[in-house]
Amino acid sequence: MSSISRQTIIVLFATLVAIMIPILLFIFVKFEPRLSPAEKGLLNFNPNALNINYRSWKESNPPCPVSVIAAPELKPATSAAVEKEASKSGIASVMPELTLTFILFSGTAKDTAIIDGHLLRQGQVRKGVRVIKVEQKKVLIEDKRGKRWLTME
Repeated sequence: MSSISRQTIIVLFATLVAIMIPILLFIFVKFEPRLSPAEKGLLNFNPNALNINYRSWKESNPPCPVSVIAAPELKPATSAAVEKEASKSGIASVMPELTLTFILFSGTAKDTAIIDGHLLRQGQVRKGVRVIKVEQKKVLIEDKRGKRWLTME
């Protein structure tokens, strides 16, 4: 006991006391929370079972709030009519503009674009439109007009 100084014993004892006081306070002292009557009511909540008689269940079909308007009928052009019109007034007036809706770009061969509602990857062809290259904000395509860029607007 003579090898341990009195000061070392006091430091060790003080450390143990400093650790034990919060532990004992946590175990023996209970603080009641101050709750409003509504919060106390929530503490005593007990859900009751809901009984549904499935035999008396009635399906209801309310009227739809959206009305359907018939679209005007469009007659599809035949390829002969398209060629005749193209030779008369130029290809640009006959061929509809393509719409680029979405680009999914990751810098790989799986880059994808949605053109006129069709999901196309690089190299794929749909309705005479071939996707050559997909970039972050534009897509290079080739169709009857030749190569051109479609951009997001």
